[in-house]
Amino acid sequence: MIIAVSCDRNFCRTVSDIFGQKDTVSVGLVTSLKGRHEVSATDVAILDLPYLTPTEIANIPCRVVILTSVPKFDEALKMLKMGVKAYGNRMMHPDNMKQMVAAVRTGQIWLPPDIVNRLINVLPADHTPLNYTEELSERETEVAKLVAQGKSNQEIADILSITVRTVKAHLTSIFSKTGLRDRLALALHFK
Repeated sequence: MIIAVSCDRNFCRTVSDIFGQKDTVSVGLVTSLKGRHEVSATDVAILDLPYLTPTEIANIPCRVVILTSVPKFDEALKMLKMGVKAYGNRMMHPDNMKQMVAAVRTGQIWLPPDIVNRLINVLPADHTPLNYTEELSERETEVAKLVAQGKSNQEIADILSITVRTVKAHLTSIFSKTGLRDRLALALHFK
């Protein structure tokens, strides 16, 4: 179940339109969840940041997504520390919102690409040797190292003179071979 939490009816209607009325519940306040709806750990609550307080986030018994008008790096870090699984723009494209919820449901963290790239850039270097580097092709290793530098798919494509589609194919292969789930985990291992 998807739970849209906002006093903005248009926000709730948009979430319901994206995920279907049958699979979506809308409430105005986080406190409305208690007692009114059976919430399980597999549900995803999509909260509209302007209409909640940080203390409310900690009391939600499912995966939490926070959407805001203008995503900010410092705010994203604060939300992650509070246990939020995804953070992004409340006006994101419906396909991106579906991808975000799908990622959260599989246990991944989802952030806007510019925030992920900035986060990767502020991570300290880890000099721990990797035991699976020999499994990666030379090109896959190049792609992984560029991700660790905080490069976007387009930047990687430009640097390596390949298409963005090829970069995505290399990343899929890298994730499959390493068991890593996302760019941030990849960057942590290759930084």
